[in-house]
Amino acid sequence: MTTASETGHECSFPVSPPGGTFLAPGPCGGCGKAYDRRQAEILLAGAVEAMSATEPPERLSDDYETVNDLRRGLVSSAVTWQEHADRHHGSRAETRAAADAYVGNLMAGCYAYTLAAVLGAAAAEYGEAVAKRLAWIAASVMIDGDDDDLNADVAPAAEVPQA
Repeated sequence: MTTASETGHECSFPVSPPGGTFLAPGPCGGCGKAYDRRQAEILLAGAVEAMSATEPPERLSDDYETVNDLRRGLVSSAVTWQEHADRHHGSRAETRAAADAYVGNLMAGCYAYTLAAVLGAAAAEYGEAVAKRLAWIAASVMIDGDDDDLNADVAPAAEVPQA
């Protein structure tokens, strides 16, 4: 059994013993890729193509054209948030507001930098189409809020009382 692959060759999965069986093909003789892995790649490519067909092919948002534009904006914001946090760190006025400003700015910077890294890893590991879909969701939530309630499965049932 053979399937086209991005490895530069056509993967061939043995279906005869000792290499494998019809119900459990063995790994590709050329690259060692498991049959199940190749089938998962085919399904993922189809899913990404279907997702891409439902999203606008143009810009991610009014502010960002590409995934890397969004990532650059996030990293730039992270630097700005860190500068704001530094202003409040070790403040002589040790007020609750200064402490809150420090923590808030520090966390905003960490989240922006982390999201940029995750989008970069998604592009490198799963392709530009997956990264674009995830970036489109992130930009949409940042700009319009979570109208689709994407975090409903992990959101608390009731608001946590503030101390």
